[in-house]
Formats: sequence, C-alpha cells, structure tokens
Amino acid sequence: MFQSKKLSGAALVVALLALVMSLGGTSYAAKLITGKDIKNGSVTNKDVKKSTLTGKQVKNGSLKSADLARGAGDDKLVYKKLSPTSGPSYDAAQANAPEVTLFKEGALTVYAKCFTDTSGPETYSVIYIKTSQNGAVFDSDYDDAEGGAFDDFLNTSTDEDDRELLYSSAGADDTEYYGNHSVEFSAIAPDGTALAGLLSTGAKRGTLAGGNGVYGPGDSCLVTSATWSS
Repeated sequence: MFQSKKLSGAALVVALLALVMSLGGTSYAAKLITGKDIKNGSVTNKDVKKSTLTGKQVKNGSLKSADLARGAGDDKLVYKKLSPTSGPSYDAAQANAPEVTLFKEGALTVYAKCFTDTSGPETYSVIYIKTSQNGAVFDSDYDDAEGGAFDDFLNTSTDEDDRELLYSSAGADDTEYYGNHSVEFSAIAPDGTALAGLLSTGAKRGTLAGGNGVYGPGDSCLVTSATWSS
C-alpha cells in the first residue's frame, strides 16, 4: 500500500516556491525584484553583460550618478603633494625616497617620488611605473623624448631610472611644473591589465619671489595622474 509522508517545513516552502515560479515564470520574478530592492552603487559595470543594456531599458531621467559605482576599469584622477627626502647624490636621494602609489591595477603600479640631491642642491619630482610580472611593455612621450625605444619591455628587475614616465626638477628658489601635452603613457602586462593616462609633475625648492602658492613653504613636489585601465 502507498504510504504518504509529510513534508518538513523547509521542504514545503521550497516546494511551494517552485510551484509558484513554474506557474508565474519570469514575469512573476520581475514583479518580485524592483529598483527599490537594489542598493545604490551595488551594481557595477562588471555585473552587466556587454551590449545587453541599451537606452530602451533605462527610463529618461531615472538614472542618477549615485546608481553607478566606480568599477576597476574606470578612470581615476589622483593629486598628491609630497615632501622630499634627501641624499648626498641623485642616486642616494632617489633610493631614500619612499614610493607613493598613484594608481595600481593588476600587475602594474604607477608611483611617484620626491627627493632632493643636496650636492646641487636640486629637488626632483618623478613619476615611475613598475610591474610584478616579467614581460610587460610600456611607452611614454617622455621616454621617447629621452631616446627610449618605441616599445620598452618592463620586468621586475628593470632599473628604476629606465621606468620613468615623467619628471621635473627645481634648483634654489625656483620651481618647474611639467604638465603640457607630452605627458601621455600606456602599458600592458601579461595578466591582461592595460593602463593609459596623462601625468603632470611639479617641483619647488626654497622660496619663490612671487610667493609659494600651491607649493607652500619649503621644498615640495606636486604630482597628478589621470589614469584608466582595462
């Protein structure tokens, strides 16, 4: 003889949900989830399949900046003001200066250093790139101007001087700001990370006759990085 068994509470709920979904289909699911159920900023470009969302799916005036979270592939503008470390020579001052990260994505990092060579004396503001994977490549307008190859290989052992993207320097009671069109760079790493961007850098030493302005008193460096990635 057939003997029925009672469903547990949890099993009964699952069974009822399955029945409701089979009857109502996706139209019922659509009624369950609305814009009120999605937290602002919780859906990024990684959550939307390419070419699946068009203007027809977005009501005019309904999409606000708060609804879009910044993803890893979005552009990022960074500004930093740095105080220099010092050394008795360029190499010593450069080695003493800490790396200040401007942008990091995958195997690639763009960073800055601010340091003073006291033998000059001269203060330098320099932006570099480095990789954690051998076999990356990079190129910049500054690199080309300095006689570098059109495409430069970038490895973990590449000397720091060969990884410069841009620099400026200032002697006593002087300043230099470098931010014209010749500050573009790009890089590609074996892990698929691709970076491109625009850079600017400024260095100041001592006191300026016309006032210290944004640099402030004493020696300082200004660096900006407008960088975007794949």
